Formats: sequence, structure tokens, C-alpha cells
Amino acid sequence: MPQTIKLVDRREIAQNVLEIAFAKPEHFAFRAGQHLIIKAPELLYEDARGPRRVMTISSAPHEQEITITTRMSDSGYKRTLAELPIGSDFEYIGPRGEFFLRRQPRRVAFLAGGIGITPFRSMLLDSLETNSGHDITLFYSNSQIEEIAYHALFQQLATERDLFRYVPTLTRSGSGSSWPGEQGRLHVDLIRKHLPDWQQMAFYLCGPPDMVNSLKDELMRNGIGEDNIFFEAFWGY
Repeated sequence: MPQTIKLVDRREIAQNVLEIAFAKPEHFAFRAGQHLIIKAPELLYEDARGPRRVMTISSAPHEQEITITTRMSDSGYKRTLAELPIGSDFEYIGPRGEFFLRRQPRRVAFLAGGIGITPFRSMLLDSLETNSGHDITLFYSNSQIEEIAYHALFQQLATERDLFRYVPTLTRSGSGSSWPGEQGRLHVDLIRKHLPDWQQMAFYLCGPPDMVNSLKDELMRNGIGEDNIFFEAFWGY
């Protein structure tokens, strides 16, 4: 049965990326990486897909709010999310989903594209909070620096935590000579460059379906078994 959560805040965290916060109901529990089906109380603009969407929880279980993070578009649903008044009640079903951090192997790489970062923010913060012992490297692909969600957070954590490394990469040519990081799409050569023993690790993939499918095939061609590849594709975001 659907329950309700109350909208309490909205924050623009990157260019065209909105973090939407809800009050956490008493006894609400979830595993980092899971999602909710969220229904807007009304649509302020027409949307052929209706008032419901599957939304990954970007907050970690220990945080005080439930947050979802979305790249904005012209869809009636997302325009509604950006404009409904604070205090609005949304129906939700969940949490659901099997995309979460397994106990083994402990050395893992997160491969994220665009707004596919959302489950990884939750998983990473949960791992650090619970001292799970996972050794995590995050590879994160975006078109340009202004679009990188949670960039400052990941930079800070990478300097503070021994078990976390952060490798952002930009795909748009001419991203700027001031960019000190990697350029180009996510691929095995980039992983190998930063992780010499990468074939002993588990890989978690999330982003546009084309990216996820391409990376999955590339990893398998290079000897990574299917039992060490976990993935979730974001359709139509």
C-alpha cells in the first residue's frame, strides 16, 4: 500500500541537477542503492507517462532526510517536482531493488555516468559510516565540470578517507584546459591506468543503458566474470 512522504527542501547541486529532500517517516528503513516509486500529488504540467516515477534514493540510510537527485528536463513530472510547494505530500511505494553493495569482494569500483551517480552516493556514504571495510574507487563520467553532481563531496572524501579514491572524467571535447582530470568516456584502459590489479575486483555500473551495456561487455571481454559485475540502467532520465 502506498504511504506518504513530505517534501521539505529542494537544492540545485550541479548544472540542471536538482536534489529533492523529503522528511523521513518513523521506522523507514532501506538498503543503500534501493529506489522508491514516487507519485506527485498532482501534475502542474501534462506528462504522457503520468504522475509516477522510479527514483533512486541518493541519501544514505543514516542521514536525516530521504533525498532523490534528478537531472532536470522538460517533462511535466520533473517540472512539477521543481515547482510543487514545500510541504506537499507525495505517495511512495518501496523501498525496492537489488542494486546494493555486496559483502564480497571488498575491493570494488563504481562506474557512474551522469545522474547514475545517485545509488553510489548512498552506497559510499553508508560504507564509510558503517566501516564496512570496502575499498572503493569511483569513476564518474560527465560531459562537463558544471554537470558533476556531488563533485566537491567526493573530492573531500577522497582526501579524508584511505579506502576511497575518486576519478572523474569529462567526455565533451574542449572541456577546458583548466580541467586537471581525465577526459574521455569510461573504458577498461582508464580503469587499468588507476587500478593495476583491477581484474581482482567487483564492478558496479549505473548510468544510461548504452553506457552500462558497453562497459559490461568490455569488462567481460577482459576477463571479469558476470558474478562480479552488478548493474542498473537508468532509462529516460
